[in-house]
Amino acid sequence: ARPHVGMGVTKAAQDAVALAGRLCEAGAPEAALAAYAADRLPAGAAVVARARALGAYMQAQRQSAEERQAADWHRTPEAVMHETAWMA
Repeated sequence: ARPHVGMGVTKAAQDAVALAGRLCEAGAPEAALAAYAADRLPAGAAVVARARALGAYMQAQRQSAEERQAADWHRTPEAVMHETAWMA
């Protein structure tokens, strides 16, 4: 995921806790890693999807006046902070 999502440290911490928990629960590393992947891949996919949505706002060349206005708003500091401070 791109850094403009602002989820790097949070996701890394959540991943570490999930991996530690699965390693403690499972009898074999392979089973722990499989369970960890099942737990954390949806969160990773959500972060990537959010990054793509934000990137579309930040980089897209819009055609209609409404699309240009929406893209311009999403380039403001207020919008960037609002969009990166939480995940929808």
